[in-house]
Amino acid sequence: MKGPSQAHRRIPPSACDVGILNFLVPAVGGAKLNIERVEWMLETIPIGLASEVPLGASKIFESDGRRVAVFNLDGQFHAIDNTCPHRGASLAVGHLSGTIVSCPLHGWEFDVITGDCTSHAGNPVERFEVHVEAGELRIEIPPAVEPPPVKDDGVHRYLIRYGALGWVAWFGSIETVECRHKDRVVVNTSRGLELGEVLSSPLDGRRPLSVNAEKPTGEVLRRASDDDLAQVKLMSAEPPGLLDACEQLLAAHDPTVDVVDFEFLFDGETVVLYFLGEQLPELETIGEQLSKQFHFEVRFFPLVEPPPQAGGCGSGGCGSGGCGSGHE
Repeated sequence: MKGPSQAHRRIPPSACDVGILNFLVPAVGGAKLNIERVEWMLETIPIGLASEVPLGASKIFESDGRRVAVFNLDGQFHAIDNTCPHRGASLAVGHLSGTIVSCPLHGWEFDVITGDCTSHAGNPVERFEVHVEAGELRIEIPPAVEPPPVKDDGVHRYLIRYGALGWVAWFGSIETVECRHKDRVVVNTSRGLELGEVLSSPLDGRRPLSVNAEKPTGEVLRRASDDDLAQVKLMSAEPPGLLDACEQLLAAHDPTVDVVDFEFLFDGETVVLYFLGEQLPELETIGEQLSKQFHFEVRFFPLVEPPPQAGGCGSGGCGSGGCGSGHE
């Protein structure tokens, strides 16, 4: 962490080679440059008091609509983006061990000093330099950089409602899927194959997209057939004995966890149990025991928002890790 004297050492624009700056800043996407003579471009924003974050603790601060997690490690303050890139959980409430914080939802691990994801490489969170001035925490915000020209990504987008909790998100496909409002479609999400409902007319991605066009949550595979709908209807019944067996195992490990709903995924081989309570490591063990007993995969998912984020499988917006179809 820099001290106050270094935080204020800024060289005015007149002393900089503007031509070099115009070349360097876009090249790194607006990230902080480790070059002394361009530090004047960084802005420090007050976010709160240092006394609000005791030794070994963490706290969420908000600044300009951005949620920042600040950690106090032996009197040194470190700040990272509070949102886990996997499924959007709050990192500030995760378990902190040394310099590593574990996401409370699925255990992804991040170094709070560097922002690197140590459990799933290539998924860092943004980090911010922290300064303490007269007991006040301030973070450095990189300069805004003009976004690149919007390009047509060639993805057809569909607004889909899916999952037992009724999540709504944009899904994509490269080839056009013939469907209309209220049609049922088979989609590929980060959890696997699911059935969704079309909520809007398809947005043709071959028209210019706005700068706010979202990355699709997953891929639209096809319009659901009568056989698909019949299969889903058969899977709507509770698996015999599953919830009773689950309650017995939970009572032995953590009676505070309460399973409130279940859902068969479209593959017919995966059951999702929605629960209230804390996401504990024991749930993974219980899921494995139930999977062996009932011969299909059992997963636990907290009954909270947000829904699983982008990163499923397929050409319509997938291809990264953290996927429920075997790429975890």
